[in-house]
Amino acid sequence: MNFICASRRWLFCATMGAGKLNWEVHIANMYETRQAAIDYSDDEFMDVTSQELTRMTREEQALRNYARMEQHRDRCTDAERTHRLREYDAITDKLFEMQTPDIWTLRTDLTPQDPIQVRKRFRYFPQVPYRHNHFELLYVHAGHCRYVSPIQAQNLEHGDFCLVEYGVPHQILNHSDACILIELSIHREKLETLCASLLEEEHILTRYFKGALYGVASHPLVIFQTGGTQAVQYYLLAMLCEYQARLPHHSVMLEALLNALMVILITGCKSQEYHSAEAGPILDAIWSSLQEPDREVTLASIAQEFGYSPRQVNRILQNTYGRTFSGLLRKLRMEQAAKLLRESDLPISQIAAEVHCADASHLNKSFRQEYQLSPRQYREQNSQEIAKGGKQA
Repeated sequence: MNFICASRRWLFCATMGAGKLNWEVHIANMYETRQAAIDYSDDEFMDVTSQELTRMTREEQALRNYARMEQHRDRCTDAERTHRLREYDAITDKLFEMQTPDIWTLRTDLTPQDPIQVRKRFRYFPQVPYRHNHFELLYVHAGHCRYVSPIQAQNLEHGDFCLVEYGVPHQILNHSDACILIELSIHREKLETLCASLLEEEHILTRYFKGALYGVASHPLVIFQTGGTQAVQYYLLAMLCEYQARLPHHSVMLEALLNALMVILITGCKSQEYHSAEAGPILDAIWSSLQEPDREVTLASIAQEFGYSPRQVNRILQNTYGRTFSGLLRKLRMEQAAKLLRESDLPISQIAAEVHCADASHLNKSFRQEYQLSPRQYREQNSQEIAKGGKQA
């Protein structure tokens, strides 16, 4: 059934420009303009695009070879192991930054001026715990995989749409040719404006977005079970094409498609929250208190509200979010301060008062702990990025 009329199909199908990966190049050859996509029916568009996504890229082949070598090390020569390891290291250097023996950080090209990315996730993705500093949605286009974090593990099936936790180490295990994942990444500073209308209502995404906007998710994992719904696939594949095409006004198109996709998820798909039953309500209470200027939240008040000792509250938060009450409260307040620095001309002394800091000196110290910059340096840096983006546009 065509759920999108032909006269509007150009909105959802995009030109594919010269791509960086093999599958991008192949799709680029299929489209020359958005208007050209009108010749495709809804089913044809999804079938052709899906076929291109199944192509094994050079990077995926190298990652698969490395995974198989790790399983059968005794069957490989020293020369083969050296070659496979060199290929693997070259890929991980491109994927990650700030590598440590235990946790890696995923690289991203997201900026406030280019706040949305849509890409195919490499099959045989490096099997290491990693975190990312952006908001991520992961769609299982084909096959199945497994989500693993220090808190929990969940199987993801075809059609599942996973809102991946922000800042918490995790792994997505997809070591299969049949597993095709599409990842949608959103710059956290743009999340509020991109989905402003959604935040006006109370639903599962509201709670999740509020956590993401302030640096931690009140519900570390949310899964929408779409069952491979045609509408979800269509919008997501359209976003994938639109992002790779980079035609004029592609950012406007991506924002429109993103909001439409979110509406479909919250109105037509079954969802499930996976979080610490203890930590989620505590974080919600802390976050809510920050929205009330006259309310001062303390470890003692939170402990009393939930019937825990202060030590128990710290243990719960540390185990779930990697921070004690004081560290989590500081992070949330500094996220608020960063938002005011970006979006207002308020004096730093006034911003300090807005986020319950004793004075500008206290704000400066706390802000440096989170951002490695002073509030003034952060504001200047952000202003320069905006000016640079305006010149490029």
